[in-house]
Amino acid sequence: MEDLWAALEEGSVDPKGLGSGLCQSPYAAGSYEARNSFLLLERSTSIDIDGTSPWIKINVDQTCFYRVKYDESLAYNLRSAIEGQLLSPTDRFEILDDSFALCKA
Repeated sequence: MEDLWAALEEGSVDPKGLGSGLCQSPYAAGSYEARNSFLLLERSTSIDIDGTSPWIKINVDQTCFYRVKYDESLAYNLRSAIEGQLLSPTDRFEILDDSFALCKA
């Protein structure tokens, strides 16, 4: 059984610290048709997004195992997208789950 865990750890992403892995993280800017992605290499990162979008959703469909902390203006814009039902149920839940977890931290 120990060999199984060693093999799994060797070929997988470290979901807590990203110490030994990478994650291709999708984001949507203003609509799901405007999806793009970035390579998450560190525990914390910033990305530049060209143009003006009414909202930006990071980690679309919970593709990667990490929390997203939005600044006040991004969170406010996401609230409008949630109220307008512009986000999928999965993404609405993820925003709620991330917010709750970050409040507890």
